[in-house]
Amino acid sequence: MSEILDVLIEPDRTHSSGLFVVDLESLARQVNFGVAIRQIVSIPANGSSGNHKHPRMESFLCPQRGVEFHWLDKEGTHHSADMIDENGKLHLFIAGANTPHAIKNTNEHSIALFEFADGEQREVEAVQVIV
Repeated sequence: MSEILDVLIEPDRTHSSGLFVVDLESLARQVNFGVAIRQIVSIPANGSSGNHKHPRMESFLCPQRGVEFHWLDKEGTHHSADMIDENGKLHLFIAGANTPHAIKNTNEHSIALFEFADGEQREVEAVQVIV
């Protein structure tokens, strides 16, 4: 797999009010690895998570605006993308094994995101993805 896979997620239901529903089991099936762990991660206001790499594969989905996914490619070049794009579309980011990555909350309030992983977190190495 390439270092990062960006999957556009279509909600199962939407409403003109902006409400949307994403079935987590169908979402887990869109991940291209065996999901062993499903968890919710909370990131405080203006905080971040990650800035590391490890051998497990992970995927992340955040249903709130103002959250950025950051990663370094094999050449060490920094990339970032909004987890909800300018058109309001949800993106699931899948991080390959040993891909340096981080998530930044740019909001003035905490956010929660969904994480799927192929196993327990181990052999974590700190990497400066977000300065």
